[in-house]
Amino acid sequence: RSRPRLPGLLKCPVFVNDYIQLNAFLNDFFIKENEEKIDFINTLSFEKIPSKCIKYKIMPIFEQLIVANLERDLILAILPKLFEIQAKIVTSKEEFAELKMNKLVLKLFELGDRAVRANLLSNLPSLLSTNYLKSDEISSIFDSVCSGFSDTHSKMREITLKANLDLLPLLSPPKVEKLMRYLIKLAGDEEASIRVNSAIFLGSICEFLNSFQISKFVIPALNKLTSDNFIPARLNALLTYNKISEKFAEDRDTIASKILPAISLKLVDVDAAVQHKAFDVLDVYVGILRRNLPPLEEMTSSLDIDCSNAIPKSNEAAIMRIEKSDKVDDEDRQGVALKLSLSMDDENFGDGWDDF
Repeated sequence: RSRPRLPGLLKCPVFVNDYIQLNAFLNDFFIKENEEKIDFINTLSFEKIPSKCIKYKIMPIFEQLIVANLERDLILAILPKLFEIQAKIVTSKEEFAELKMNKLVLKLFELGDRAVRANLLSNLPSLLSTNYLKSDEISSIFDSVCSGFSDTHSKMREITLKANLDLLPLLSPPKVEKLMRYLIKLAGDEEASIRVNSAIFLGSICEFLNSFQISKFVIPALNKLTSDNFIPARLNALLTYNKISEKFAEDRDTIASKILPAISLKLVDVDAAVQHKAFDVLDVYVGILRRNLPPLEEMTSSLDIDCSNAIPKSNEAAIMRIEKSDKVDDEDRQGVALKLSLSMDDENFGDGWDDF
């Protein structure tokens, strides 16, 4: 009998299965039409695909597409699959680096496409929770993310703001200060929701700032937010003041000169909720001042001084001259009054009204 031909043999049900079809498509991937590629990527399910196939066949294709950055739709199709691989397949930092996931993520963050950036930011919490990224890689991601603060699209600025909440605990002090400056700028954003979120974020970032930074940068921004025409912005600024109150436990001057004046204006706010919260926050800061108030006995004892000893001897002669002058003036006034009364009696002054 003659040997069966390959085309006929491949039609045998034994060789017709999903895995063989997957490999056949992967082999011809780059000669397929874009619509076919996108459909293929969207239908990928990694539960039944061997890890070696993902590592040596699928990930290299993804890497070429991301580095080339030729087709935006292909990149957007790859993104969710990339994070699906990270969540279901990767189990260690070494495997994460072996699949070049860190390099691909950094490359994706460098792309200027808004849809790609929004997708990355929405998946950033799950990526950071794995602790697979190194500190320098996180720093690089942060620098790329910060470009979203200057985006002309308000939704992009808001997404960027929320994404930085997850980055904040992983940032170095210089990066935290850089983020703080962006937040202060967003406190005056034209979009009301962004101003509200910046007020909330300022309360979180204060945990990583010293008292000088808070007093110099954060307090002016919060004071500006307490005067915002949007009620939730004013309310959240007061809530942030309440949250950071213990930062000023030893700084009574800042409380008295910067914080209390701004809060006091809100005691007569047009909104009742703002008024009530202002009274609550005012009580907190007044309580801090009262807690650090020196005892009354110490204050009175410091004032208990012999006043006679407090007057310099060089001034005693001048004081005696003033007292003598006052005594002479009193005697002169009494003499003038006596002479005037005698003259009035002698001339019968009471009958002289007709002369005027």
